[in-house]
Amino acid sequence: MSPSVTAIGDALLTEEQARAKIRRRLRRTPTGTSNGEFLLHPMWIARAEVIADRPPFRPVVRPTVIFVDAVSEYRGQLTTVPHTQEVDPGRATVNRARIRDEQRARELVQDVQAQQINRSYVLRKPRHEIRGLDLLFLPLWRFDPGEGGDSAVINAVTGADESYLASRWNH
Repeated sequence: MSPSVTAIGDALLTEEQARAKIRRRLRRTPTGTSNGEFLLHPMWIARAEVIADRPPFRPVVRPTVIFVDAVSEYRGQLTTVPHTQEVDPGRATVNRARIRDEQRARELVQDVQAQQINRSYVLRKPRHEIRGLDLLFLPLWRFDPGEGGDSAVINAVTGADESYLASRWNH
């Protein structure tokens, strides 16, 4: 029995459903008849709070979720809190994380807080507290286009095109 990993998302698309999303969203179909490759991509997910002091009133506390790509260090904020589930990585290709230690991931989360979140506060900058930091896996489908061209990478939860994220893995 292989150990399970925690993946982002509560319902995963099958290969056929992901192929249908390519046809609808990207207006192209992979010409190769090969099967799609199921990937589990490592992402650090931080649950944090933005605390805006406003004396003499109580501070305003806003929860936020920050992601850090564990391969390319691409980072930003999520608009919603993702559901998670345990998956068996049996037939999946698990991408290797370059950021393995929590301290480096914490530094990148703090960079998002300083560079992106603080930008929306004009006068007094807020305080930040990181409530949790976990290494989770983003399920993806990769399809080979056949001869030439770039492979199509589809999010296995939402069906969104993740080609930009995949293009950063080589840098």
